[in-house]
Amino acid sequence: MGVALADSPTGPFVKQGDPLHAGHEVMIWPHGKGVASLATAAGPRMVYHATGGLRFVPRNDVKNAPQAPGAWRSDDFENNPNGPGLRWGISHSQQQGDLYLLRFECR
Repeated sequence: MGVALADSPTGPFVKQGDPLHAGHEVMIWPHGKGVASLATAAGPRMVYHATGGLRFVPRNDVKNAPQAPGAWRSDDFENNPNGPGLRWGISHSQQQGDLYLLRFECR
């Protein structure tokens, strides 16, 4: 998974730099003066950050990463780098063939 740019939502797209993540289940959110990302299905479970939104660098390991996370981010797109940011979200867990939604907390 990586970043690609286009002048139109239908393309053509031009890949930018190296891929960010292998796999899927990626959560992306505005963070500070850039964009943060967490991929949980493959590769290292880490938070990556890109100040300009293009060149992501690893920042923090994530222990017990949620599966297929989706975050509640009350300050998305408010252009406030000092907002509360990522605090909680939902993910899923499968146990004995049943699928459950779980709430997770961020610290």
